[in-house]
Amino acid sequence: MNEEIKDATQDVVIEEESVDAEETAATTVIDTVLEEYGHESVEDFIAEYKTSKELRDQVGDADITKLMGAQQELERIHAYWAEQETLKKEQDELPEETIERLKREKKIQEDEFKRTVTERSQLEGETKAIRNYNSEVNSILGKESLSKPEQEFAAKFFGVDNPFNEVDINNKVAIRKMVKDGLKNYNDFKLQVIEDYRAGKIEVPEITKSDQTSVTSGEKKITSIRKASQVFAEMLSKK
Repeated sequence: MNEEIKDATQDVVIEEESVDAEETAATTVIDTVLEEYGHESVEDFIAEYKTSKELRDQVGDADITKLMGAQQELERIHAYWAEQETLKKEQDELPEETIERLKREKKIQEDEFKRTVTERSQLEGETKAIRNYNSEVNSILGKESLSKPEQEFAAKFFGVDNPFNEVDINNKVAIRKMVKDGLKNYNDFKLQVIEDYRAGKIEVPEITKSDQTSVTSGEKKITSIRKASQVFAEMLSKK
């Protein structure tokens, strides 16, 4: 009888361990999916899925390529009927009225063209300004005694090739992904600082009394990522 109770107890334990393993595996899969698509929670994932599903329900089994082709064809039809409407106006108008109408339409087109040119010029000016800014920042950093990882990280800090410049600030999913990727890059950089220090590529700057920091004699020993960050900050402040 005791052996039967013991066997039953073992079966329960094994079953519980199996359930725990399945739950852990399921949690891992969920976390992986959320991470891959930039979602913070299952609720956010479900909300976006519902939106995608609504679009799929509307499109149905229709071919997206054919739908786009139909849209282009519809635009051509609209252009044709606009042309026919213009011809009809010319038939119903007096010559003087046609001339006045054409003048108005020409003025509208000229204004639209000027607006387009102005906007394009502004965009080109902004693009050129950004290129010049990036070039200047990289030039300044290139004159400092920084390793390549340090220079790349500092450049991003000053806005060069920083994903913040492109992210849609109204898109929470995109923002979360940007921050998570940025934190990963930041942690990778800190680990790189530690490795460079251990390899002798980074020298700890000597801190004088004017820095108002108590320093013990001898070389500083890095024991954590936090300590490495402090050492790197002190190094940059001395450059």
